[in-house]
Amino acid sequence: MVLFVSILVYCILVLVTPVTVTWGSWQAFVVIRVLMGAFNGVLVPGIQQHLANWSPKEERTRLGAFTYTAFDCGAICAMFVTGLIATSPWGWPGISYVGGSLGLSWCILWLAFGANNPGVSKCIGEKESAYILRSQPAKDSAKIPIPWKAIFCSTPFIALVVTRCCGMWGSTILQTEIPSYLGYVLEMNIKQNALYSALPFLGMSILSYVYLLLADLILGRQCLTLSQLRKTINTVAYCTPALSLLGMSFIGVEHRTWAIILMTLGQSAKSGATIGSALNSIDLSPNHAGIITGILSTSNALVSLCAPLLAGVIITDVSNRSQWQIVFGITALIYISGSLIYIKWGSTETQPWNDVDYLKRGVYIEPSRQMLAEVSQYGNTQDSFTK
Repeated sequence: MVLFVSILVYCILVLVTPVTVTWGSWQAFVVIRVLMGAFNGVLVPGIQQHLANWSPKEERTRLGAFTYTAFDCGAICAMFVTGLIATSPWGWPGISYVGGSLGLSWCILWLAFGANNPGVSKCIGEKESAYILRSQPAKDSAKIPIPWKAIFCSTPFIALVVTRCCGMWGSTILQTEIPSYLGYVLEMNIKQNALYSALPFLGMSILSYVYLLLADLILGRQCLTLSQLRKTINTVAYCTPALSLLGMSFIGVEHRTWAIILMTLGQSAKSGATIGSALNSIDLSPNHAGIITGILSTSNALVSLCAPLLAGVIITDVSNRSQWQIVFGITALIYISGSLIYIKWGSTETQPWNDVDYLKRGVYIEPSRQMLAEVSQYGNTQDSFTK
């Protein structure tokens, strides 16, 4: 229901945007956008928890990667379709009407076929339901108390947060700053800039399926463990854009084609982070996957705000290549650091705090020397009193 409510309200807000802006000017538009962000913020955590409820462990990578490729496909379709709508008689309001209507269509499909978990679904058979539930022994996560302290003290969780934040920093720089670099340093015109800026999304969509097929093949033949697979793909997904950014920063105007190739290759390779680390929250805790993803999304949002700000502080002259090299160098270092942290401390093992009764169990605390000394002193006092 979280997915349904968030998308329903979001689509209604999209539909009323043109009317609201006409009525309340830019102030109303700001309010609408804030509300849209609030409801859209629970979308990814909801998807992650839904995957945890529906994906058997051996199929989690395949189903998760297939699900997240829709983001790239949607971005490509939106770039193409919105341009056509904006130049049609409908104008820019038509973009809101078409987008909102498509979202409401999804809501109708969800009401007809959607379900929170296999146990309550009417669209699958008993055998399929039993197969999925057999790998999901825990109870409904909504009834499980959240072990906040254990989560925030978990080394694999902290490593995942840092890794995903490093990836978000790089993605933000690529998406927000690269168009300016193409325009002011490589001297590309606006039309070329828009076209080339869309190429990475196409590459990400294509490579997502390549990663998916490779992961299926490797796991099926047991060439690597799940942990080794995730860390290997994540390393490729992080180090490739790091190297491409460094390469771009040294390419001159006369070789701008190579800069476009490196930009597209780097951003496309980043799509492997879905299999590499994005699905890791389900590995760590299927019961709390939504909560973990919500924490990750909040951290990533803060990072996506900080990255352009730092770039703006460093780049005082947008045509100065040296200043861009500093920004790209910092971003490459962050990418590689995130990859190394994930290799060292990341894990695909289900954590103890995922258990339903984790907070209900008694926790053994190893006595300190001071505790033992106090107990010993108390015992001696009792013996003296007895004598």
